[in-house]
Amino acid sequence: MIMNKSWKQDLITLLLLAATATVAQAQDRQSPVDFNKSVIQHVRKLPKVTVDMSSHVDLSVKNTWNPADTSLGGNPFPKEFCTVKATVPANSGSVTVDGRTYNLLQFHFHTPSEHTVDGEHAPMEVHFVCLDSTKALGQPDSLLVVGAWIVKGKKPNHEFNKIFDALPSPNTTVAVANFDLAEVFPSTSSTFRYPGGLTAPTYVAGFTPTIQEQIDSDTFPEIVNWVVSDEPIKLSGGQIEGFHALFDEPVGNSRETQDIAGRKVLRDGGKH
Repeated sequence: MIMNKSWKQDLITLLLLAATATVAQAQDRQSPVDFNKSVIQHVRKLPKVTVDMSSHVDLSVKNTWNPADTSLGGNPFPKEFCTVKATVPANSGSVTVDGRTYNLLQFHFHTPSEHTVDGEHAPMEVHFVCLDSTKALGQPDSLLVVGAWIVKGKKPNHEFNKIFDALPSPNTTVAVANFDLAEVFPSTSSTFRYPGGLTAPTYVAGFTPTIQEQIDSDTFPEIVNWVVSDEPIKLSGGQIEGFHALFDEPVGNSRETQDIAGRKVLRDGGKH
């Protein structure tokens, strides 16, 4: 088939528009966001979240801040995007929702909370990062992240204390044996859900821009479906303060809330 000049120009225009739309989509799916009545859409019933977590796993817990790192033009990866991350062995747990099964990869912490309610932060937030069993990391919507706010309780959290009793120093990894994921995984009986992205830059070859490009544009990969529990997890004041001491900059290690950009946060009941 021979294309005339006008047809070819229209095709070029469509391709340019498609490329622009992809960039716009990324900018319109940034996380975290503020949960308030203007963005929340209440629904009677959301797809059930089925959780299957092991009660006996060995964790590799790393403080990802490395002040001696020179990977970004001779500078370290920004501390505000670092955390204490607990990596789990394969087959340690899974989450199934709407016919899709996601395998748990790791969980990590932020202070203060990244997601807010009516502009208010909780002292901390935990994220359990799960990968779609049929997808590669970096593909669109390849991740499900189940998050929960962390608030101050009257006594230490026994299971999390296996991590918080000896939080690793910068660029250090410690082993935590016999950890009960089922005990600490957030409740999913009442949740907020929305399409979003990572809250720190992450490079995945073939799928994402470089770390430096992400930082420069302040646009991170839009590959996450978020489930945020409405039931907070409690840690003691000492546990919270111990983590905060590792990331005590004015912004802690949390990204600021992003423009909701026309999205809705689906809500299946609860307190807010």
